[in-house]
Amino acid sequence: MGSLAHERAPTLRRSSTIEELIRFTVRDGLDQLLRHDPGVRLDLGPEDVHQARIATRRLRANLRTLRPLLAREQVDSLRDEIAWAGRLLGQVRDLDVLRGVFTNALDAQPQLDAAPFLAVVDTERCAAHRCLVVAMATARWQSMLDTLGAAAVLPPLGPDIAPTSAARCVIRPLLHKSWRRLERRVDAAQANSSSWHEVRKSAKSLRYASELFQPFLGAAAKPLAKAAERIQTQLGKEQDGLVAMDWLAHHAGDERIGATVRKLADHFDDPRDRRPPHWKSMWKRARRAAEPIA
Repeated sequence: MGSLAHERAPTLRRSSTIEELIRFTVRDGLDQLLRHDPGVRLDLGPEDVHQARIATRRLRANLRTLRPLLAREQVDSLRDEIAWAGRLLGQVRDLDVLRGVFTNALDAQPQLDAAPFLAVVDTERCAAHRCLVVAMATARWQSMLDTLGAAAVLPPLGPDIAPTSAARCVIRPLLHKSWRRLERRVDAAQANSSSWHEVRKSAKSLRYASELFQPFLGAAAKPLAKAAERIQTQLGKEQDGLVAMDWLAHHAGDERIGATVRKLADHFDDPRDRRPPHWKSMWKRARRAAEPIA
């Protein structure tokens, strides 16, 4: 990266402008990516991959929330590149999570042969990490970082957006829009007993937006961020189970570990078509927290 990558992000204040809000959003995400870049490349542990993936998810979600303020084509193109990086990081992170999930399940069934089973997970994780490192050495990855660096200095604002306008005048409708998206996803999931994964993604986006806008909204944004985080966390546990089930189904025919796979499959319940545990109280809390911005 050139000198663009090293300019410090502005601190957000209630008086911050739209331009300062966008600059902070992009710079904060880029800084997080760069902070964990060496650890990801050198495979120093799962936490660097985890935090880098969070950085891509948070940045992509916040750019979507702020989309009405930005040049549509530019921000959509940038979000696509961030999504590409996030998928590569996610392939490694998902296997780190899977290993933990399977280790706990195997500990509960000590009669199963854990070593060859976990060796398959580890082999896949090593392959995913190699693919990630190769991608990080490409011109495409560097171009994504350079584009983020440039956007953190000169945000790609929409043609009708005044850079020096007060950000506090526009963030409440943006947060309300994020809340309404979550409401629609919840209605759809409850009406059709469908996967709650889309609800989780919307809750995560709402949480990130609430956290981003706290300097403008103060204490009013904190309960909503916490409520969204609770939903995200609970549905994340459900999603981990789904990923584990899908992995087991894919490996059921593997002669090396097939017997262990089939026994482990009984350990997991399929949450695909059921309401998450404690949903009623979580959703009631979220709706109450959203009242100030509804």
